[in-house]
Amino acid sequence: MTNIFFLLILFSSLLGRLKFPGLNIGIHYLLLPALSFGIISLSLKDTRETIKKNKIILMSLGLLYLWMWVSSLFSQFPTTAITYSLKYSSYFILFFAFLVLTFKRLKTSSLTFYYRCILYLLQIIAIFGFLEALVPNHWIFELLKFPSFYPQIGSIMQNPNQFGVIMGIGLCLSLILEKQNKISQIELYISEFLFLICIAFS
Repeated sequence: MTNIFFLLILFSSLLGRLKFPGLNIGIHYLLLPALSFGIISLSLKDTRETIKKNKIILMSLGLLYLWMWVSSLFSQFPTTAITYSLKYSSYFILFFAFLVLTFKRLKTSSLTFYYRCILYLLQIIAIFGFLEALVPNHWIFELLKFPSFYPQIGSIMQNPNQFGVIMGIGLCLSLILEKQNKISQIELYISEFLFLICIAFS
C-alpha cells in the first residue's frame, strides 16, 4: 500500500500548475501532505523509530519551520506570508514521510523500485522539455507549465533554472544506479542523453 501512496506522490508533484476551483492554491499542496500522512499512518511503528534515530535533524528542521511561521505572523504582509508558509510546510511532512519510507527495513528490490520510479519521473519531466522545444505552444504546456518570461526551455517547472537543477540530479542519479547495477547500461545511455540535452536546453 505504501508503494501506491509513493507513486501517487510522484504523480501529484507534476500537478503544481493545477489549482482547486475557488482556491488560490495548487492541487499538489493539498495532495502531497495528505498522501504523506497515508504513508506515515501505515508505518506507525517505523515512525517512532525514525523520530528516535533522526531527532536532531527533525528538531533542527522543526526550529527552522517555527522561525518561518513566527516571521510570517509578524510580517508586514501577513496574509501573503502565512499563505506561503502553509504551502511550504507541506514539504516538511513530505520529507518526514520519505524519511519513514527509507528507514523501513526494506528488501533491496523494494528500494530499487523507489529509485527507479524517481528516475522515471525525472525522465518524464525531461521528455516534456523535449516536447516544449519542438512544440512550445502545445496545449499541454498551457495546462501544466507555469508562465515564464525566460527564453530557455523549462519543461513543466517554474523556470529554466529549476529544470536544469532537476536534470542535473537525474544525471547523477542515473550514474549512481548504473554503478550499483540497479539499471542497465542501455537505460543509463538513454538517461544521459535525455538529461544532458535538457540541461543544455535550460
